Amino acid sequence: MSSEVSTCEICDEKSILELLQQCFSCNNTYHLNPFSNKPGKDCGDAVIGESLGVYYYCRDCMENLSD
Repeated sequence: MSSEVSTCEICDEKSILELLQQCFSCNNTYHLNPFSNKPGKDCGDAVIGESLGVYYYCRDCMENLSD
């Protein structure tokens, strides 16, 4: 079984799609480690939203939200 590979638009590294997420704001693909107990790369974050559940934001959009 082979996994699809894509590129993180924040750090420009290739990764399997299971380790990438799409930003809720800009639609860029970025690394998001789905495991809290395993090492991994995060180029953004997931935030509990007020109405739509979990919001996914790349690092660039997270920085813009805090400005």
